[in-house]
Amino acid sequence: MHKFKLSIIIGLIGILLFSSIGIASGSIVHKVSPGENLWTVAKWYDTTVNQIKAANNHWSNKIIVGQNLVIPGNFRTYKVRSGDSLYKIANRFGVSINQLRNYNGIWHNIIRPGNVLTIPPSKQVKNNYTVNTNSNYISEKELDLLSRLVHAEALGESYKGKVAVAAVVLNRVEDSKFPNTISEVIYQPLAFEPVMNGRIYHPADNDSIKAVKAALNGWDPTNNSLYFYNPTKVYSPYNWIWSRTITTRIDNHVFAL
Repeated sequence: MHKFKLSIIIGLIGILLFSSIGIASGSIVHKVSPGENLWTVAKWYDTTVNQIKAANNHWSNKIIVGQNLVIPGNFRTYKVRSGDSLYKIANRFGVSINQLRNYNGIWHNIIRPGNVLTIPPSKQVKNNYTVNTNSNYISEKELDLLSRLVHAEALGESYKGKVAVAAVVLNRVEDSKFPNTISEVIYQPLAFEPVMNGRIYHPADNDSIKAVKAALNGWDPTNNSLYFYNPTKVYSPYNWIWSRTITTRIDNHVFAL
């Protein structure tokens, strides 16, 4: 049989096999580039060669340029919001911009609010929590500081309420109107009552520490809020906080933009 016809038949068989496999929920598709092999692809996606073979019903070690491979796994997703960029999102989740592009099949910097991005597994993980900004790990010192603030601000609140307080701090770090580190946000003049009355220096409980780690790993029950307050403790009807747009209420706190 002519080599050209044979290659077409083999290609069609490959397509039929690929389409019959189906893509498992949480999986993505990788298009093989020049110079890649199964080992390098597996390493890039933090999986194994055998897992890729099983997901594709492909038991040979040979792959060809342009071939589509199903990459198994349960990947996180992130919905782009106003003000986001690939750089900010990559830093937030502790991954590289190139990884973010590769996982989403985009080769430019254009993203729009409402786009849903697949987030690669983060290599920058320490003690089960991830970095927030500037491609650096959050230090033990900042973890402790944020945990103490959560403990002081959300004492007696639910676990979700504690996560929400931590999320507000992290949202401020990401927002251009506020300082860009956790310490600077917390110690910004008049920002948080526990800093002014000294309760920030009391040790955090285990729930507060866990809540901070949950927020660092992406849980934000506040809908991107930048402020929170207890309305029963805001005595002046002219306080500026009443002008903020409320996003949600959790326990005794109101969260707002």
